[in-house]
Amino acid sequence: QFIDPTKFVVQGVANVICSIVFGDRFEYSNDSFQKLLGMFSSVFQDMSSSWGQMQDMMPSVMQFIPGPHKRINKSLEKLTDFIKERVKMNEETFDPNSPRDFIDCFLIKQQQVPKKSKKGLTSAGER
Repeated sequence: QFIDPTKFVVQGVANVICSIVFGDRFEYSNDSFQKLLGMFSSVFQDMSSSWGQMQDMMPSVMQFIPGPHKRINKSLEKLTDFIKERVKMNEETFDPNSPRDFIDCFLIKQQQVPKKSKKGLTSAGER
Protein backbone atom coordinates (compact mmCIF):
# COMPACT_ATOMS: atom_id res chain seq x y z
CA GLN A 1 0.00 0.00 0.00
CA PHE A 2 1.30 3.45 -0.97
CA ILE A 3 1.85 6.02 1.79
CA ASP A 4 2.38 9.68 0.95
CA PRO A 5 5.04 10.99 3.36
CA THR A 6 4.39 14.66 2.52
CA LYS A 7 2.22 15.35 5.57
CA PHE A 8 4.73 13.76 7.95
CA VAL A 9 7.71 15.58 6.44
CA VAL A 10 5.89 18.94 6.49
CA GLN A 11 4.83 18.45 10.12
CA GLY A 12 8.35 17.43 11.14
CA VAL A 13 10.06 20.35 9.42
CA ALA A 14 7.42 22.81 10.68
CA ASN A 15 7.90 21.54 14.22
CA VAL A 16 11.67 22.05 14.03
CA ILE A 17 11.08 25.62 12.82
CA CYS A 18 8.53 26.19 15.61
CA SER A 19 10.98 24.92 18.23
CA ILE A 20 13.58 27.44 17.02
CA VAL A 21 11.21 30.40 16.61
CA PHE A 22 8.78 29.77 19.47
CA GLY A 23 11.00 27.79 21.82
CA ASP A 24 8.79 24.73 21.95
CA ARG A 25 7.37 22.13 19.65
CA PHE A 26 3.78 21.09 19.14
CA GLU A 27 2.16 17.69 19.31
CA TYR A 28 1.23 16.82 15.74
CA SER A 29 -2.44 16.62 16.75
CA ASN A 30 -2.41 20.05 18.46
CA ASP A 31 -5.21 22.27 17.11
CA SER A 32 -3.04 25.41 17.04
CA PHE A 33 -0.31 23.56 15.13
CA GLN A 34 -2.80 22.17 12.62
CA LYS A 35 -4.32 25.64 12.13
CA LEU A 36 -0.84 27.12 11.64
CA LEU A 37 -0.01 24.47 9.02
CA GLY A 38 -3.36 25.13 7.34
CA MET A 39 -2.68 28.87 7.20
CA PHE A 40 0.76 28.36 5.64
CA SER A 41 -0.62 25.83 3.19
CA SER A 42 -3.36 28.24 2.17
CA VAL A 43 -0.93 31.13 1.66
CA PHE A 44 1.52 29.00 -0.35
CA GLN A 45 -1.25 27.56 -2.48
CA ASP A 46 -2.84 30.95 -3.17
CA MET A 47 0.51 32.69 -3.81
CA SER A 48 1.55 30.03 -6.32
CA SER A 49 -1.61 30.47 -8.38
CA SER A 50 -1.77 32.86 -11.34
CA TRP A 51 -3.96 35.17 -9.26
CA GLY A 52 -1.43 35.15 -6.43
CA GLN A 53 1.44 35.91 -8.76
CA MET A 54 -0.44 38.86 -10.24
CA GLN A 55 -1.24 40.03 -6.69
CA ASP A 56 2.47 39.87 -5.88
CA MET A 57 3.52 41.78 -9.02
CA MET A 58 0.75 44.40 -9.09
CA PRO A 59 -0.82 44.76 -5.63
CA SER A 60 -2.01 48.32 -6.28
CA VAL A 61 -3.99 47.16 -9.32
CA MET A 62 -5.19 43.84 -7.91
CA GLN A 63 -6.77 45.47 -4.87
CA PHE A 64 -9.56 46.66 -7.16
CA ILE A 65 -10.10 43.34 -8.94
CA PRO A 66 -12.24 40.66 -7.31
CA GLY A 67 -10.91 37.12 -7.26
CA PRO A 68 -9.37 34.35 -5.19
CA HIS A 69 -6.25 36.43 -4.54
CA LYS A 70 -8.25 38.30 -1.87
CA ARG A 71 -7.78 35.25 0.41
CA ILE A 72 -4.03 35.91 0.58
CA ASN A 73 -4.32 39.02 2.76
CA LYS A 74 -6.88 37.35 5.03
CA SER A 75 -4.60 34.34 5.50
CA LEU A 76 -1.59 36.57 6.14
CA GLU A 77 -3.59 38.52 8.74
CA LYS A 78 -4.39 35.26 10.54
CA LEU A 79 -0.70 34.31 10.49
CA THR A 80 0.24 37.74 11.79
CA ASP A 81 -2.29 37.43 14.62
CA PHE A 82 -0.87 34.03 15.58
CA ILE A 83 2.67 35.39 15.66
CA LYS A 84 1.60 38.52 17.58
CA GLU A 85 0.07 36.26 20.22
CA ARG A 86 3.29 34.24 20.50
CA VAL A 87 5.37 37.44 20.78
CA LYS A 88 3.00 38.70 23.48
CA MET A 89 3.44 35.43 25.40
CA ASN A 90 7.23 35.84 25.23
CA GLU A 91 7.07 39.49 26.31
CA GLU A 92 5.16 38.52 29.46
CA THR A 93 7.99 36.27 30.67
CA PHE A 94 10.89 37.92 28.86
CA ASP A 95 14.35 37.77 30.47
CA PRO A 96 17.04 39.41 28.31
CA ASN A 97 19.72 37.48 30.20
CA SER A 98 18.23 34.13 29.24
CA PRO A 99 16.92 34.02 25.65
CA ARG A 100 14.77 30.95 25.00
CA ASP A 101 14.12 31.23 21.29
CA PHE A 102 14.31 33.40 18.19
CA ILE A 103 11.56 35.71 19.45
CA ASP A 104 13.53 36.47 22.63
CA CYS A 105 16.65 37.17 20.54
CA PHE A 106 14.59 39.51 18.37
CA LEU A 107 13.25 41.31 21.46
CA ILE A 108 16.81 41.70 22.79
CA LYS A 109 18.02 43.12 19.48
CA GLN A 110 15.00 45.42 19.35
CA GLN A 111 15.99 46.86 22.75
CA GLN A 112 19.60 47.38 21.64
CA VAL A 113 18.79 49.33 18.48
CA PRO A 114 18.09 53.04 18.98
CA LYS A 115 14.45 53.97 18.37
CA LYS A 116 15.31 56.20 15.39
CA SER A 117 17.08 53.43 13.50
CA LYS A 118 14.49 50.70 14.09
CA LYS A 119 13.08 51.03 10.60
CA GLY A 120 12.54 47.46 9.51
CA LEU A 121 13.21 46.11 13.01
CA THR A 122 9.66 46.10 14.31
CA SER A 123 7.29 43.48 15.52
CA ALA A 124 4.17 42.71 13.52
CA GLY A 125 2.15 44.96 15.83
CA GLU A 126 4.18 48.10 15.12
CA ARG A 127 3.01 49.12 11.67
